[in-house]
Amino acid sequence: MKSPRGSRVAVAALVACSVGLISGGASAQNIVQTCSGLANVRVEWAKTPFFGSFAYSVKSLTAADGSTSTAGWRLHHRPVEGWPYNWLDPDRLVTGSAIIDYSIWQALMPVVPVPYFGTYQVTSLTSPDGECVFSPLSSGQRTYSAGGGPKVALVGDSLTVLNELCGVDGEVPPLPNYCAASLTSRLQASGHRTWWKGGPGQGFVSWIDVTRERATARPSKFILAMGTNDVTRHAKAPEAQREDERWKTIGATYASVDAIRAANPNACIVLTTVAGKPANVPNWQDEAALLNTFLNSVAANPAVGNLQIANFAGAVQTACPDWHDSPTETCTLFSPDGIHLTGQGNDARNPLIEQAIARCNP
Repeated sequence: MKSPRGSRVAVAALVACSVGLISGGASAQNIVQTCSGLANVRVEWAKTPFFGSFAYSVKSLTAADGSTSTAGWRLHHRPVEGWPYNWLDPDRLVTGSAIIDYSIWQALMPVVPVPYFGTYQVTSLTSPDGECVFSPLSSGQRTYSAGGGPKVALVGDSLTVLNELCGVDGEVPPLPNYCAASLTSRLQASGHRTWWKGGPGQGFVSWIDVTRERATARPSKFILAMGTNDVTRHAKAPEAQREDERWKTIGATYASVDAIRAANPNACIVLTTVAGKPANVPNWQDEAALLNTFLNSVAANPAVGNLQIANFAGAVQTACPDWHDSPTETCTLFSPDGIHLTGQGNDARNPLIEQAIARCNP
């Protein structure tokens, strides 16, 4: 019987020999996709049975200006070497004429589970201007909102989702009075173009593929509004495993920064500190303090470059100084669960992120 590592090496070797070499045969199917809102942007894929599922290869491309050149297109997928244990390694990037007929095994295209929302097929192909992204597992989608201002990507957790859905779905029991103007609407009002994705339960570790997806569209500013669920994962882990969980978050945070830098070295990155008082989660505040210390150390690291902190934890401490230490105290910035924000909470947090965006170096 092979050892787990031996099996891993064998699988990686088989995939390495096959991915990029599969050509469409008699059993191949063609899939044509257009971009919602930009129907003239077009991608044709070939779908071929491979290794228990399928492989997909690009057959032709059409950009917004009608060009069929591969210039500027970016094809990306999880690397072959070390799969499936290499989630912190940078994506494999294919550009130029090599994109045509380059095949990707379906297992190398991440599909992210999102509680209450089903699954999200992370895209594998980005148009030259970053206006459209495509996944052969779903469809083409428009990225940034209309206009001509700087592009801002936002990834976050349920705090982001609840704020962004304000004015769309109304109040969501049992979280009353959480609505406030969404962060993206505020940024758009100041002349920015936005593209956001949030998911309940997501954090730096679980959302890394979505962060990389947004990075391929080369935003000039990138908001990583996460950390609450990473802290919860640390706090709930057995004590012997807690340090390993912290290192996963550290690794995923730096991997996210690296992906953003690889796509746009001059991009400004904004991190938000975390705050909360969830019931029945011992050690939560201690773990939040450790994560916030780490996030501030990332911002202070000269090698990281253009990065700003939105210090929401500091704002909570100022607004509700006794809240964390008293089991009976309430804070008007938070819903009864001690994690999700009220409208006042969003109105306190969003301006801090806007101010961090405004401090970004050109």
